[in-house]
Amino acid sequence: MKKVRSFGILVLVLLVVMSQSAFGGIIATHIADGQRAILNKSISVNIDPANTNWIAWHNLTFPTNRAGVDYVGSYSWIAVDDYFDLKITNPLGTSQTVRMDYNDAWGLSTGPQAVIFGTAADTPNVARWGASWSPTSAGTSSNPKIFDEAGAFNSLFTTAGDYTFTFLSGNTGSTVVGYPNMYLLVDVVPEPTTIGLLVLGGVIFVSKRQF
Repeated sequence: MKKVRSFGILVLVLLVVMSQSAFGGIIATHIADGQRAILNKSISVNIDPANTNWIAWHNLTFPTNRAGVDYVGSYSWIAVDDYFDLKITNPLGTSQTVRMDYNDAWGLSTGPQAVIFGTAADTPNVARWGASWSPTSAGTSSNPKIFDEAGAFNSLFTTAGDYTFTFLSGNTGSTVVGYPNMYLLVDVVPEPTTIGLLVLGGVIFVSKRQF
């Protein structure tokens, strides 16, 4: 009986792992490794907006979790020094450019920071704080300024296909520029097939226990 029960559990676990890796979850695409330089990089990612929860950039391949809350855009004080212009071209050839992750000479972050696509209710938050010379409105490491963002490019994601993302950084306060490690995170909705696999796993598990 123990061997039969173990077999059923093993099949169910394998099906769950297969369904999560192949049909849903966060897909991370490398943009660039962090350095003190100008960021000028383009990547192409195949995206189906109808099956996507949200899209954002982050310095890790998964969101940073603090006290049960997920954050993207690098959980740090200024992230990109001082901003980057993101240009996205959709499969129909329509393009849009938005200045993101902007922070001024005082380390005060304003405007869109990290979320590219998705509703504010679905997307992770963004946390920012200033340096020692920054105004209190910039937030502190113990009390960061929280951005509850919706996607800055929501209207551009109209069809499935290859989307081109071009990142170009700049600095408003000096000639010093820099950026952290950067990844494009796409949170994919599990396809209906995933549910079928989970049900199948449950059926196999139950049937094995009956014999």
